Amino acid sequence: KDAQEALHREMVLSQQAELAREEEIRKTIEFFHRNAAEHAHRRQKKHFDGFKDLLLQIVDLAINVGQYRQLIENLIPYKLMKGWMELFIRGLPLYQPVKGSQQEIQSSASLDSVEVRKQEILNNLDYDEYTNMSGEWALATEAETPQRHTDCIEHIVQKLKEIVSPPAVEPTPPLFPNFTFKACVLGKCFSGKTTCLVKIAEELGICILSAEILIEEALKAYKPEELCKSSITNVQLVDVMVRA
Repeated sequence: KDAQEALHREMVLSQQAELAREEEIRKTIEFFHRNAAEHAHRRQKKHFDGFKDLLLQIVDLAINVGQYRQLIENLIPYKLMKGWMELFIRGLPLYQPVKGSQQEIQSSASLDSVEVRKQEILNNLDYDEYTNMSGEWALATEAETPQRHTDCIEHIVQKLKEIVSPPAVEPTPPLFPNFTFKACVLGKCFSGKTTCLVKIAEELGICILSAEILIEEALKAYKPEELCKSSITNVQLVDVMVRA
């Protein structure tokens, strides 16, 4: 009897332990599902808030651009549009909260810091343009400077330059390459052969060989005494001409 009571008591205790373990497992599963649901809700809320802020910024930028275009009826200046785009990329609001609204009351503490940050970003943009010499600080190139119609003045200046310093004329290449040219001039006596050759020699710098001049120079080369003592024969005359 005692053994049966002990077995019954052990069985009851094991059943109670099993029920307690099942209850603990059930609570653990519920806790896990609750945490998973809360995590999914937080992630969904985070994504929703991110997309909401992005959509509101896009709407603010579009409204800001539309209002500006409607007021001035012209294109938006490059510097102003660049500042808006920089604030849009940084995720900063373009509009200030309406005075007296709940949003202003909630964000009154951080409003000053946001405005200071916006002003700092715009100042950094201006400083970068200044250091990089871009935007309104860019130097005007020759292509960007307006060209004035001064054809008459340019023509006068060009003529004066040509008069003061005329352009160097390049010599035309010869039709034929340099080569040695030999010629023999024949003609009657007193027909002007020597006169023409002298003129040609003065202009072109050619060398003239005359038989009479060569003979005279050859005769002058001999001593006057030998010329006086002996008469010149035809053989000697031919020899002198050959040597010349």
